[in-house]
Amino acid sequence: MLSAKNGIMKKTILILLLSVSAFAQEINTFDFAVINSTLISANIDLDKGRSVVAANKDQYSAYFQYALAMCQEDIIFGAGIDKSEIDRTYIGYIGKICDKFRATIGIGYVDSRSGYQGTFTGFSISYHFGENTYVGGNLENVHSVSMDYETDESFDYYQKMVPKVFASYEFVPNFIVFGQLSSRVNDIALKYQVNRFSAGGFYSGHGVEGIFGTVNIGRFAISCSTTFDRVNFGLKFE
Repeated sequence: MLSAKNGIMKKTILILLLSVSAFAQEINTFDFAVINSTLISANIDLDKGRSVVAANKDQYSAYFQYALAMCQEDIIFGAGIDKSEIDRTYIGYIGKICDKFRATIGIGYVDSRSGYQGTFTGFSISYHFGENTYVGGNLENVHSVSMDYETDESFDYYQKMVPKVFASYEFVPNFIVFGQLSSRVNDIALKYQVNRFSAGGFYSGHGVEGIFGTVNIGRFAISCSTTFDRVNFGLKFE
């Protein structure tokens, strides 16, 4: 009975991923997310103590996390910073793994070049069938600091934090399809993965597409992604 339910869940994940391209997206950062999964959800690599940095000539993203033993259980703490052409976001989170379930609670602060400042809180939960097959969702809310909620920019930041679902499915050995979906986000990627190497392609939103790859050297992973208009480089340490 349990295996039948798992089969139904995995089919549901595949249908969800295949339906991603039917929705519209406004802002694309998926070229960063394919080499830094924390931008999708901190849950994805919550079982791995790591630091990761991704950057191009205009923006960067850097995260680190550490598992701390408390009351005979591991509690994962993480923090990061995302800098784009228009704003800078600071994020901190705490996470827990309970068998196949993972959950994180995060808080953050956004500082825009135009003067908008605000804090936000977020929650992410996911169920992991295996290392490369999982499904989950994120829920966030922004709290204005320097401007009224009714300003255009405050409302725009608020809209960016709509509920989001994310999923990954290893449909045949070494081939993985993954993505994220909301009313404003629609991203999908396909990659081939072996022990020390992975490569693939992605499609995001209104026709933005590209390729990516990762090479593992000991405890380090060197990554690169490109939309053919810009190139991103990433470095991960586990």
